[in-house]
Amino acid sequence: MYADYTYQQSELFYIALIAVFITFSSLRSLRGRKVKPFNIFMRPLIYVILGLFILFTDISPLVLIAVALGSVVGVVLGSRFGEGSQVFLNQGEIYYKRSPIILGIWLGSYIARIFMYSYMSSSIFYVVAIPLDFLLFMSAFMLLGESIYVFREYSKLKHSQRL
Repeated sequence: MYADYTYQQSELFYIALIAVFITFSSLRSLRGRKVKPFNIFMRPLIYVILGLFILFTDISPLVLIAVALGSVVGVVLGSRFGEGSQVFLNQGEIYYKRSPIILGIWLGSYIARIFMYSYMSSSIFYVVAIPLDFLLFMSAFMLLGESIYVFREYSKLKHSQRL
């Protein structure tokens, strides 16, 4: 088994480890985190970048189409259904909570995509890669759309505090 272990599998392992670490550190967003506009958008952008690292391991035109469609659908759904997240006041500070479902979908599709690349035969690779990449980027951009919603709610709450 160790003889088949390649540098690329090692790279994918580290990318998966980074994704799990970032996701677990994001769990604070599920309990409530102080709103800082930069941080609201930073995590979803990191998720998109991690997805791009995986995408660059093997690019095809159909996968690129799936990624583009998933990205557009994700932003629309994320900003539309961002109501699953909450923006609230706590001791005079503005906090937010993210939706755990979107984060779970992203992490699941990300890890599945990594393991699929390492262990799946090339004959069915693209059949599975296209829907997985669609789901991966849709969920990453849903988090970005959710961030847009959180930022809008934050702005409204901040404005109402000034009045």
